[in-house]
Amino acid sequence: MTEVHVLHQSDGSEDSASATSGSEQDSKAGLADAMAKILKKQIPAHQQIILAKGTTDKELAKKRQNIDEDSRETQKRLWEEMGRTKPNPLEKERERKLQRIAQRGVVQLFNAVRKQQKVLDEKIKEVGSSELKREKVEKSMTKDKFLDILKSADSKPEKIEIKKEEKWSALREDFMMGAKMKDWDKESDEDEAEDT
Repeated sequence: MTEVHVLHQSDGSEDSASATSGSEQDSKAGLADAMAKILKKQIPAHQQIILAKGTTDKELAKKRQNIDEDSRETQKRLWEEMGRTKPNPLEKERERKLQRIAQRGVVQLFNAVRKQQKVLDEKIKEVGSSELKREKVEKSMTKDKFLDILKSADSKPEKIEIKKEEKWSALREDFMMGAKMKDWDKESDEDEAEDT
């Protein structure tokens, strides 16, 4: 700043003006001293000198929360992918066999459930309209009885009939070998012999 000289009176008014400017210089020196004290202070590494640059507790909590969410997501993804394997084209036939076995098992299970429901309905019809008797019948059908029905269905293997596909008659090996067609030329020869 520039010094302002006031020339109103010569009896020391200049001294008062210079005194005010001197106090400004002292305040500047005081500010510099305060700044020097702040900069000389030894502060731990995790703290900031300037508070505006420092992280607040909320920001630290957000960072922790984001890290926790990320780790949870990766753990969840790993858990979901734990039992998964990429299909191997060399094991395609094995997979088909396993699918057939699973399909037969599911069909067998649903058939057993249907049988149990039929048996239960028949028993309820035999009992009549009495609610007490119906409840007894329903309670009598336990898990063990259901498993017995399931096992009994297992002991009766179903016969799978393999039907031979009908081929075009011209493609059969015994085509034209029937009793009539086998000796077709002999009949015509006999007819000619009789005519002569």
